[in-house]
Amino acid sequence: MKAVFLDYASLDKNDLDFQALHAVFDELILYPSTDAETLVARVQDADVIISNKVMVDADTLKQCSQLKLILISATGTNNIDLQQAKAQGVVVCNCQGYGTAAVAQHTLMLMLNLEPHACNTTVQCSKVNGIKLRSFAYWTTQLLNFTARP
Repeated sequence: MKAVFLDYASLDKNDLDFQALHAVFDELILYPSTDAETLVARVQDADVIISNKVMVDADTLKQCSQLKLILISATGTNNIDLQQAKAQGVVVCNCQGYGTAAVAQHTLMLMLNLEPHACNTTVQCSKVNGIKLRSFAYWTTQLLNFTARP
């Protein structure tokens, strides 16, 4: 079974191990990225397409007669023509439930940045780097108290 990963570099920062994928497929071809001009040539004889963000439209799918499965290495499926895939009997699977800790951390960070002075304090602290302060604390504005909010 032949698989092609169309845009692995969109995920890999030299920290991913593709051995498990290589073990599952008879042939796995990893492309760092794929543009519209090379897409059809790369997928037309594949049994499995793996994509993060590459758009796979109906015209491309129609040229993939042996395609059985599309794996999306993201949560969204908007980059695949789902109607055409279904018409051809191609199963489309996306990633679910990944990054939950990172999403929670990002959400908290965004909430804390709603404090209007958080970014200002960071900038001000960076400006005084190396200046000897009389106290350890350095604040140019009043800090937000979340418990005091209505």
